[in-house]
Amino acid sequence: MTLSLRQWTVLKTVADVPGISQRAIQTSTGIPPTTVTGSLLNLENEGLIRRITIINGDNRSYEFYLTDAGACALAGRCL
Repeated sequence: MTLSLRQWTVLKTVADVPGISQRAIQTSTGIPPTTVTGSLLNLENEGLIRRITIINGDNRSYEFYLTDAGACALAGRCL
């Protein structure tokens, strides 16, 4: 997968702050909310991040974590 600048920025933010929330990503990067949402979905679908629900029964509260594939993509050394 070729990452856009915004996707790379979101991925790097998740790598730097494991367990970060979507709102915190938006605040720290200045990327518009809808763009962050789309980037997170794309990154998750590609297996570069994983999403964990943090409040039982509330599917709107998540923490995001980098996967091994995400770390590989950031390092630019994927096989």
